[in-house]
Amino acid sequence: MISVVIPVYNVEKYLPAAIDSVLSQNIESMEVLAINDGSEDSSPEILEKYAEKDVRLKVIHQENRGLSAVRNRGLKIAKGKYIYFFDSDDVLKSNALEKILARLEATKSEIACFSVNLIDDAGHLRTKRDKKVTKGLEIKEPVKGEKFLQRTFHRGKYGAIVQKYVFLKTFLEEYGLKFDEGYIHEDEAFTMEALSLAEKTVSFEDVFLLKRTRPGSIMNTVRGEKNVEGWLKAASRLLQFVERKSLSETAKLIIKKKASQLILISLYNIQRINRRSELNISLYDYIDRAEMRKLGFVFNLKIRFNLIYKAYHKIKSLIFKQHEKTIKSF
Repeated sequence: MISVVIPVYNVEKYLPAAIDSVLSQNIESMEVLAINDGSEDSSPEILEKYAEKDVRLKVIHQENRGLSAVRNRGLKIAKGKYIYFFDSDDVLKSNALEKILARLEATKSEIACFSVNLIDDAGHLRTKRDKKVTKGLEIKEPVKGEKFLQRTFHRGKYGAIVQKYVFLKTFLEEYGLKFDEGYIHEDEAFTMEALSLAEKTVSFEDVFLLKRTRPGSIMNTVRGEKNVEGWLKAASRLLQFVERKSLSETAKLIIKKKASQLILISLYNIQRINRRSELNISLYDYIDRAEMRKLGFVFNLKIRFNLIYKAYHKIKSLIFKQHEKTIKSF
């Protein structure tokens, strides 16, 4: 019924809690693909001990290739109807997959989304109480993925992290959706593309995943050159996706806005990196100028000449206000 893909790399401290949370799900027809990505701690031994006790857990060992490569390998060999990409330091809540699969099956949907709470290194909630963190996310009757994307994106509730979604495997295969290997922030493009293409999407307000923010994790490290490289790779992929696919104008606008956000956060971090180091990196070291032109004149003005852009924006606002006054005077 479902394949759970778990990339494992040097997480001996957190691995037992993560594996226990998956294997305790009330699902017999489940395969758990734990892919050891060249761990140098006791993670491989921990996995093998669990595999001896539960036949649903399959352990695969490989040289270190990175998170995206592991997920792509898991997607390729998974036998389940549905696929879930889980992280080896997170915790699934009891009966989470059972509830998700029931709704996916009942509605014949391609994607299910759910809420996430953050926990610290010790496993304590970072919010005051275990609450429904995404109000308005409950969708029992399926909607098109782009409608779901529009609803969550404009409300500031959209999250790209792939761990908060379960996918129909044939849907991902049909559209050839994979993770870009060799980069971090690999789910920024993957998730938005999947939602833009899905005909049926359902979601839950309920918290089904406890996501750990720990020292050394991607979420908790200082933003550096690898972050910039990953964000801009995702932005470039999204802009190419808009060019290739026949999408609604709403979906195109959202994707372009997301690409713009990724470029702007990259620019901000490039400036910080250059100030605190001897590096002199540029936005265009990672993204082609032709890609940037797809976002229009105003956005490129903002990137290249920020002060001129601010003046342009001020003039535009004054013209708009004067136009409003003219209309009201009639």
